Amino acid sequence: MKDRWWDEDRHTCRRPGLAERFTTLLSAAVSALRVLNPGAPGEPLKAQADALNWDIDKAVNLLIR
Repeated sequence: MKDRWWDEDRHTCRRPGLAERFTTLLSAAVSALRVLNPGAPGEPLKAQADALNWDIDKAVNLLIR
């Protein structure tokens, strides 16, 4: 899922450990989306992520509550 939607395999970096940190952050973001479920019932996870990408205030408020 992460590679299909966020193209994780194409990311390259030269700094040691940076790829692992990026993967950890991406996994945490996907987990938060699954737990918080900010979209309508039955809405795909990718659509929820895209909606939060356009409304940063809503994304921050979801993480704070």
